[in-house]
Amino acid sequence: MIQLIGKRIDQHTAENIIIRLYEEQIITKRECTIMISVMDRSNYHSSTVHRDEVRANMLKSMINCLKYKESN
Repeated sequence: MIQLIGKRIDQHTAENIIIRLYEEQIITKRECTIMISVMDRSNYHSSTVHRDEVRANMLKSMINCLKYKESN
């Protein structure tokens, strides 16, 4: 999934990935809501390219955290 995200990701695609994690019961509804709120473009006051890069890094970080949580 991290490879799918790549170096940049738009808000819609990021939200679809998060919703898929919820549908697969990897994350809870609460986690889903929090993650989607972090992906919102209103949180990033910069150019579209930079915003998509920051969003990708944030999403990859959250997914890596989930991988750590599942292995414990």
